[in-house]
Amino acid sequence: MNGDQAMRAHSSSLPGPTFDSPAFATPGPLASATVAIVTSAALHTPDDDAFAGGDTSYRLIDRSRRDLVTGPLPGPRALEDWFFEHTETGRVVLAARDAIRESGARSAIWFYMAPATRTL
Repeated sequence: MNGDQAMRAHSSSLPGPTFDSPAFATPGPLASATVAIVTSAALHTPDDDAFAGGDTSYRLIDRSRRDLVTGPLPGPRALEDWFFEHTETGRVVLAARDAIRESGARSAIWFYMAPATRTL
């Protein structure tokens, strides 16, 4: 099974959101319409809160903004990135690994606490 197939298999097992009263409006003439782009790319500006898994919220983005970011993107490192870069627990794990390593402990004790490429 390749990565795409694994992601599809996993996401097909996740529960989808349900809404008590989904919004619907009868559209007017296109020439006078306001257009909204709806995407699952988790687009937001750097000063917005990032989206989390299962998040059904939205962000209003001013049309003049050109500094849009995505994410976290689903993928093999997305959860790892979020954990080590955005949580206090991730920072504590990295600090503990560094302290254990610096104490002279055998690498078998501290090496697998976090990916080797992760640093404080």
